[in-house]
Amino acid sequence: MGDFDAATWVALYAPAATAREIVNRVHAETVKALGTPQARERFAAQGADVVAGTPEQLAAFLRSETVKWPRW
Repeated sequence: MGDFDAATWVALYAPAATAREIVNRVHAETVKALGTPQARERFAAQGADVVAGTPEQLAAFLRSETVKWPRW
């Protein structure tokens, strides 16, 4: 299957009406936690890559996944 691309991913979400300051704070603290050597080692041991992008990058990724995986 040459063009088949599927991966498991995990993201952190908040309700749509969450204040931007809260989103920014949760994002900053999450990036900080994921950047620790302990977290990196733990995820690497499970074969996982940590991608701590911005909320906007996550939104763009979700849009691309929605196009790739339409409802059946």
